[in-house]
Amino acid sequence: NDGTTALLIDGGTFRLVTGAMDRATTYVLYATGLGPLVTPATTGALVPSASRITGPAAITIGGVPATITYAGTAPGFPGVYQVNFRAGAGTPAGRQELVLRVDDVAGPGRAVNVAP
Repeated sequence: NDGTTALLIDGGTFRLVTGAMDRATTYVLYATGLGPLVTPATTGALVPSASRITGPAAITIGGVPATITYAGTAPGFPGVYQVNFRAGAGTPAGRQELVLRVDDVAGPGRAVNVAP
């Protein structure tokens, strides 16, 4: 992986994060299979509004917890979840492993670049 991992919503537009992540920006990680929702959705249907997942979600970057502001459905995208997060203040700079955990089950790590 070349460090291009997360997608960022920046003023309502999507762009790949190809440079270093900074700690002041909220990033959006898209995923599938994060589990049940507080407000269940109909299989294959567009979700009309955001619904959080029922289980706890955590992201670490370089072993440091990130701040998660939302983990749930990605409205308008059937079967897709999103996790909005910021890198923690103590996240080390350079190439780091980003790991998403839901219900204490870790997904595969992905390399990201973190700004100094």
